[in-house]
Amino acid sequence: MAEQDWKDTLPEELKTSPALQDVKDVAGLAKRFIDTQAMVGRSIRPVGADAPPEERLKMVNDLREKVPELVLLPDGDDEVAKAAREVAWQRLGKPKEPKEYTPPKDMELTEEQLEALRKEAAEEGLTKAQFQARATRIASRLAEMAKSGKETVAALKRELGAAFDERTAAAAALAAKLGFPEQVVSQLKSGAVDVATFKAFSAVVKGFGETREVAGQGGGGGGKSTPAEAIAQRAELMAREEYFKPKPHQMGIHQSLVAKVQALNELISA
Repeated sequence: MAEQDWKDTLPEELKTSPALQDVKDVAGLAKRFIDTQAMVGRSIRPVGADAPPEERLKMVNDLREKVPELVLLPDGDDEVAKAAREVAWQRLGKPKEPKEYTPPKDMELTEEQLEALRKEAAEEGLTKAQFQARATRIASRLAEMAKSGKETVAALKRELGAAFDERTAAAAALAAKLGFPEQVVSQLKSGAVDVATFKAFSAVVKGFGETREVAGQGGGGGGKSTPAEAIAQRAELMAREEYFKPKPHQMGIHQSLVAKVQALNELISA
């Protein structure tokens, strides 16, 4: 007697179902049912575009949990889209807190500068790598500016010599009196302006009658001479007859001129 097919006991519409054709026995049917139930438990039910925001957000979170390497970048400005984009940026390296932005090693930035950069990076949504690249560029520019500023001050010190402090203070005082911006006043006082700019400003100062006469000339005022002024004054003194060819009654003047030329030589050498 032939073995009875287990599907023979099923209603006709189930017996002929294509889904059961490769199921050999009841045990196979039970296994397929269990596997299907497990798959349903792991599945994610998609929702339509018109679904409530909370249902869409649940679907996104379920999908991200099942596939953690998946990055979603939805359009729109609703909470679901914003949350998905925020997670995407964090996966790309955006920190949750500004304090998590760390500068490259051996980078010279003050704490105030670093905090300002962190705040700006957080507002713009930069990743950690983008922050480090920006911080490196800014630190490099600041270093170049500092180096250039030192070179500018050094050049003006060479130009003004011993008169540096006196002349820069006088220029800054007049700039403040004339209502120049505080930044200009500060730069003039510290000497952080190029020689050409300082000379131009000195010409303005002279126009307002604020400069002293070169010591020993025209009734002379107090104050120190610049090297250039000292050279000009020395040439004028040495051109006087009392200096290079004094008469007997001019020896007192000659000695005074020689002393002045010696003092100017020391100033020029310094």
